[in-house]
Amino acid sequence: MFKIQDKATESALCTGVILAVLWGIGVSVRGLLQDPGALSWTDWFLQLTLGILVAIAVPPLLVRCTDWTTRRIEAMRRRPSRALQG
Repeated sequence: MFKIQDKATESALCTGVILAVLWGIGVSVRGLLQDPGALSWTDWFLQLTLGILVAIAVPPLLVRCTDWTTRRIEAMRRRPSRALQG
């Protein structure tokens, strides 16, 4: 379905899916253990949906930020220092 070439992004997406499943199970169990009417269906659905979206989105974003930071650091290391040229 997705054509992901980068192994780190693929691993992060797999981690996000596992986190999303665990989040869904946790929210559902918590909802079942509460008293009837303590949690509305709207609140439960929002917690479930937003938690799943965050769990799937954050790990790949962390991988991209890490890659970007690494590239920036490597570019700075390759650039000659201006103080030494002076």
